[in-house]
Amino acid sequence: MNLKQRFAKACRLERPLGLNGALQLAGLQFNGQQHRALEDARNTARLLPLIFPANP
Repeated sequence: MNLKQRFAKACRLERPLGLNGALQLAGLQFNGQQHRALEDARNTARLLPLIFPANP
């Protein structure tokens, strides 16, 4: 599953954003150091409620 594309679709974007851009669009800041697998995964998880809302 491509979460980058899912986020773009959920936010009605023409093109997918990188992780940092997606966080900024969501009003969030990147926590930790970018391009570290665990920190990237944790930050991606913060976007999941926007990608998969509880009440679609």
